[in-house]
Amino acid sequence: PRRALSFDLWAHSDAFYYCISLTSIIIPDNVLNIGNSAFSWCQNLKNVVIGNSVVSIGNSAFENCALTSIILPDSVLTVGDSAFYNKFDPSLNGDTGREQNILKHLVVSSNLKYIGNCAFGYSKILQYNEYDNGLYIGSEKNPYLIFVKAKDTSIISCKINDNTRFIYDSAFSGCSSFTNIMIPNSVTEIGMYAFSGCSSLTSITILDSVTRIGVYAFSGCSSLETAIIGNGLTSLNGHTFNECINLTSITLPNSITRIYVGAFYYCSNLKDIYYSGTISEWEQININYDDNYRLTTATIHYKEI
Repeated sequence: PRRALSFDLWAHSDAFYYCISLTSIIIPDNVLNIGNSAFSWCQNLKNVVIGNSVVSIGNSAFENCALTSIILPDSVLTVGDSAFYNKFDPSLNGDTGREQNILKHLVVSSNLKYIGNCAFGYSKILQYNEYDNGLYIGSEKNPYLIFVKAKDTSIISCKINDNTRFIYDSAFSGCSSFTNIMIPNSVTEIGMYAFSGCSSLTSITILDSVTRIGVYAFSGCSSLETAIIGNGLTSLNGHTFNECINLTSITLPNSITRIYVGAFYYCSNLKDIYYSGTISEWEQININYDDNYRLTTATIHYKEI
């Protein structure tokens, strides 16, 4: 039977965890937050209505449910890691040949500010919106809100829509013939592995609008020579430029406060770092030098005073 939540403010973490008899649920308008793993592993949960006051959806909130359609109201601002990720489970109904993800229809909030890693998983049967060589999901107001993936890994170019806010995990992964990309100033997040394996990409410019770049975002871009990072970032995640063996110069803003392990792993030709701050500002950056050895040997060009 259809069940409604009785909480005034939130659906607690693990509240319905592994309720395999749950098939449908309405989350009323008095719920503000859906906690971590709140409905995780409800393997037969096929229908959910999310109320118009829900602001955040926690990590793994609906992970491994059987949802075929998701509509996020415009009140939703954040969606956590693996929130709607559906992992193939051969024990589910004894069906060993089921798709990894059975999600067919997805409408997201127009006001979305943050998407966690693998938030919606990867579905082969999801209905996308198409623009140039890209496939998107979006809201009723903006069908191009999230760039999910390239139409094919063989593409040599792609114009990202000017209304795109998020470049999803692995969006261009393996596009080995891709030579250049312009990221519009509407983009605020670039997901993990977004450009990994783009082995023909020679340069990249990240504008000030981007505030987050996921791990391994440019890993294996073996032809990448120059990278410019805008003022929106405060940190470089682990292995951001992993094995960019021909990266010779990078421009970093003084907004950077932390560089994580392996951000420049195996960047053996990194020679010049153009830093928009002073020497003292550089020395205050929390740098994990594990696998970031080239940061100690490259020439750092500081801001002229």
